Amino acid sequence: MRDETGRLWNVQRINETGSKRFLTGGRKAGLFHLLDTPGGATSLEDLGERPVSSIIIAEGYATAASLHENTGSPCICAFDAGNLKAVAETVRWVLPEADIVLAADNDHTPDTNVGVERATEAARAVGGSVIVPPLNEAQKAAGMTDFNDMT
Repeated sequence: MRDETGRLWNVQRINETGSKRFLTGGRKAGLFHLLDTPGGATSLEDLGERPVSSIIIAEGYATAASLHENTGSPCICAFDAGNLKAVAETVRWVLPEADIVLAADNDHTPDTNVGVERATEAARAVGGSVIVPPLNEAQKAAGMTDFNDMT
């Protein structure tokens, strides 16, 4: 988990059962992982040294990786919905002209859709846009929530 300069501040550990944990007491707010072309940027500052028309921000690594693989666009993993806004604000600060696209998780629960709500909040804060995976009822019943689930 890096900042805009590429400095490593924290890591996310995923155990054999899929449980995700950050280092205890480690910073998370505004940190991310950047996926770019091989030999490309390793930080937002590096990315800012070349023309970037758009950048996609997703919650999880698998979603960001799938979107990067399918679009070729630089993609960012924010690690969770609660970090989307802080990451989007950092991206806007470093890349003021870029189109920022928030790839929401479609957390289709009866009461709320946290993924869409947080992505929308982040997009509004930076003048970005939101894309939501168009899941049909069978996909929802199968537990699909994000763009990675659809690939």
